[in-house]
Amino acid sequence: MAVGGVDERRAARQLALVEEALGAARGAGAELWLRGGWAMDFTLGRLTHDHGDIGWFTRAGGADALARKLPLLGHTEVPCSPPGLRRDFAKDGLESSFSGTWGRRSGASEGGRQLRAALPPPLPRPGAAAIP
Repeated sequence: MAVGGVDERRAARQLALVEEALGAARGAGAELWLRGGWAMDFTLGRLTHDHGDIGWFTRAGGADALARKLPLLGHTEVPCSPPGLRRDFAKDGLESSFSGTWGRRSGASEGGRQLRAALPPPLPRPGAAAIP
């Protein structure tokens, strides 16, 4: 049922896929960051709208490592465009897109400044109060 423009069931299923992808990434030794609308919602601490897919950034080899792990969890790789720049997967009618980045590893030093990549705090479950 949609409440406030958000399909709560779909959002809950997508959040379960977020958790599943993060677990697969840990198991594959891949770094993973949300991108796009889900990244914004995690930053804001609330669901702002329905999402067509779940977008991710990963290191260049991370997408290949995930491509070996995700099928074991019921994900199917689907063709995407442009080929070679990302890997797309579907599970239970929901899509996830993994785009490679080719920058430095998280925590690398640049001019004496530490570079860190981290996910924002988790979103409240659909129907829960927004984070103040």
